[in-house]
This record gives sequence, C-alpha cells and structure tokens, in this order.
Amino acid sequence: MKISEARQFVFQFYYHEIFEKNFSYQTKEELNLALENFSKSISYPIEYKPYVENLLTTVNKEFKKIEELVVKQLENWSIDRVTLIDKSILYLGTCEIQFLNPKTPANIAINEYVEIAKTFGNEKSHAFINGILDKISKL
Repeated sequence: MKISEARQFVFQFYYHEIFEKNFSYQTKEELNLALENFSKSISYPIEYKPYVENLLTTVNKEFKKIEELVVKQLENWSIDRVTLIDKSILYLGTCEIQFLNPKTPANIAINEYVEIAKTFGNEKSHAFINGILDKISKL
C-alpha cells in the first residue's frame, strides 16, 4: 500500500467522523478503537499507522485553527455552503500543509488532495480544493 492509499483511508475515516458528528476520540487509545471499528468496513493501512494517527490527532487538536484558515480563503462563500466531502478534504490538506509535524510539502499535499477530490467530490471539487489549498500553502 502507498501513502496515497493511506491518505484516502484517512479521508474516508475523517469524512465519516464529520458526517456522524462523532469526534469522540480524545486519546490515542480512543482513536485506535475508532480506527479498528472503522476498518471493519475499509481496510486499514496498518503500515502507515504512525502517519494515520499523527494526521488524525493533529487535525482534531488544531480543528479551530484549521477551520479559521479555510474560512479566510473562501471568497464570497460561506463554510456552511461547502460540502462535507470538500470540507473534509480541505481540513486534512490544510492540516498537512500547516500543522502536521513533519509538514507535508505543499505541492505533494495539494496534488494528493486534488486526486481525492476527483475520486470522491463532484465535478468541480478538484479545482475548488486546488485553489483553496494553494492559497493556504502561501500563508
């Protein structure tokens, strides 16, 4: 399995968490239990467990800052109008570019999340994601 597939898994898990309004994990143990339960339906890329845990705990911990960054980049657009799929992609991409330790190089993160948007979003999602993440990468 490649890191791209691990990102897709993280996106699917995170989208599920947002959709269910279920950010119930506060500890690594709670996160691992949630991942274990989720992986009953989608294969967990166990070889990328440190990356998966790091990204999910960071996006959870820095959620308010991440959302604030995304909202500031939306021109004439309310965050409430952004689909949950696109929101999930933007939050994870922003986290990787600005908050993850170690940070993912912006060009890699943007390319990866544009591909996720092409797979899971609507026909305009990838361009929207590309534009917002590009702005965030230049902050």
